[in-house]
Amino acid sequence: MMRGEQKSQIERRALKVSLGGALFMALLGFGYAFYTHSEAILLDGVYSLVGLLLDLITLQVAVLIARPEDEHFQFGYAQFEPLLNLFKGLVFLGICVFAAIAAVKTLLSGGREVVLGDAVIYSLLATMGCVLVAVYTRRVAKRSDSDLVAVSAKGWILDSAFSIAVLLAFLLGYLLQGGAFGPYLPYLDPVLVLILVALALPVPIGVLRDSLREVVLMAPSLEVQQAIHGKLQQVIDGLAFDDYKVRVVKVGRSIYANIYLLADARHQGASLSELDAIRARIHRAMSKISDQLDLDVVITGNRDWIRRGEHET
Repeated sequence: MMRGEQKSQIERRALKVSLGGALFMALLGFGYAFYTHSEAILLDGVYSLVGLLLDLITLQVAVLIARPEDEHFQFGYAQFEPLLNLFKGLVFLGICVFAAIAAVKTLLSGGREVVLGDAVIYSLLATMGCVLVAVYTRRVAKRSDSDLVAVSAKGWILDSAFSIAVLLAFLLGYLLQGGAFGPYLPYLDPVLVLILVALALPVPIGVLRDSLREVVLMAPSLEVQQAIHGKLQQVIDGLAFDDYKVRVVKVGRSIYANIYLLADARHQGASLSELDAIRARIHRAMSKISDQLDLDVVITGNRDWIRRGEHET
């Protein structure tokens, strides 16, 4: 399993690559948007510029959440990760809404002429750049298990889809110039913007949904819960516990779990060292799920600590 410091270094390196890619794409997008008069390219440039600003914030947050707990944040800084992702989702959702409004206004005003030849060149360059950064950040997100890099990778995948769609549309428009469809080409750009917005919306909505679950401390995914319950069952099987309760929450990359074990009469005379040995076994098993697991294990003979049915998934 990759160590925490190693993960942090790989994460920061990936975010710097994302930052450089966003800077390049923003400059490229605004330059070509000014020359070609394309709102679709302008949307791509604005998206990259906002991504650049958010990547700067993300780099700072990545350093912050790697810090250990202190007297002010006694459970560490992991909560800043879903807060940042929630903010990102809101920003990109706002970009989609404003872009859709602008596209509708352009449609109602008769469309917009676009320099299609140069727009095709831009789209080809943008597609290659976005795909390269998307593939890199996606791989790093899987290796490091970083939500920050994962959200960044989703953004680049979305940007890649934008660029591919823009490339195909502008290429089609370029080939149709001078033909029977010529009078309709001014509508190509705003229609393309609306299509891109429709394709993009599921991404910020998904980021908002997942981040909000963590911000309000909802239970994590069923996969995480089943992994914890499965490991716990393996450890305590045959140890004469009548019941148990598990409370789990995932905040960013950190998982917090409280485990309550109801001991039967055979544990009444157990020594403190014997009970600590059981706790140590549980900790070792749970650490295989995540190296960012914060675990509390309570062994009690009082059934009031246990409510039946809560251990079922």
